[in-house]
Amino acid sequence: MTKTKNELRLIIKAIIKEVIHNLPKDARRRLMESHQSGEWWIDDSGTTTYCDNQVVDEGHEAVVIHRLIYEILDYFGINSDMDGGSLPDYEESMKESLLADDRLSEEETATWDNMAGSKGGGPADIIIAKMLEDGEFNKDPKQAEDAVYIAYGSSSRDARDYAMRYWRWKVMKTFGGEIEVQTWFLKPEDLDIIVRGILDIMDDIDDEEEEKDPSINITIQASGKRFSGIPFSVLESKNASKLQQYKSGVDVGYTENLNEDFHHHHKDYRMYEGNNKIVAMFEDNSRLTFEVHYRNKHGEDREKHRRKAFSKWKTLANRLHGDVELNEVGNPLTKSWKDCFLLALKDPEMKEFIRTTEHKKVFPNMGR
Repeated sequence: MTKTKNELRLIIKAIIKEVIHNLPKDARRRLMESHQSGEWWIDDSGTTTYCDNQVVDEGHEAVVIHRLIYEILDYFGINSDMDGGSLPDYEESMKESLLADDRLSEEETATWDNMAGSKGGGPADIIIAKMLEDGEFNKDPKQAEDAVYIAYGSSSRDARDYAMRYWRWKVMKTFGGEIEVQTWFLKPEDLDIIVRGILDIMDDIDDEEEEKDPSINITIQASGKRFSGIPFSVLESKNASKLQQYKSGVDVGYTENLNEDFHHHHKDYRMYEGNNKIVAMFEDNSRLTFEVHYRNKHGEDREKHRRKAFSKWKTLANRLHGDVELNEVGNPLTKSWKDCFLLALKDPEMKEFIRTTEHKKVFPNMGR
């Protein structure tokens, strides 16, 4: 019997866990240290999928796009590999399916033929209408539109927000001893999913002498509320009232808050990778921000371009900070991290990444 991709992942994971369990203690500790940074989806069952696109082929957005393509093609009765092709590749097959069921009028057929293969989403509106007629996507036009346009690779809809809102998935990122989680809501059932997901990755290392109580940060996408520094032992109680003492006001009210992912932690600054903006935040809570220019990139390419913009800015700032100059008497001139990030924004190497038209320019945010 042919096994599904998910079944194979579970088998591989079980084998890896068995190998890790049989490693000497020092080897397990080294493996744990190398595993301290990563990115995952937590699905609604609490199962994790590794999706750091600097390590594997699929990042957070790509995982969602591929699943939506599969769901849409399944509706049309089209068999496809979860990893194969983009939605425009199947437009002719979807059209034939509708014609076979006598569900395309002459006008709709003409519209389909005129729009097929176009960068604007092809015959997306017809696909949306037909799926809504059959009660797909809970008969919610907003969900249907988001799903189809994301599957087409449109940059106007956010794939991560879609998965969090409609599938109850959670974005999880780890860095050192901290874990960052994004969720659309934070109801008791969401807490249960988050705890299951964290346990899923913590369970990869089984060391009875290692205290497993990392610090958790949670951002609620729907409201912008943020909870910082929650001990896992507190989160594991799944009692929302116990989280109130960890509520943070640092990010509340910031216009990009609903879309931010905490991504890089340095002792003197923090960096956030949002859907459209990259943010550097400093010790005095001041910020520098720029909006990413995607240059007509869509889907997976869009995600990779944003990550490249993030990495380039950090690399240039670190280079400037390490390039120490001397004053007239030979003493080193210190540069603040904020000055280095500001100078890095003006470097020609950043030009391809920054949108600078009208009000969408690089600007400093003076803190809370």
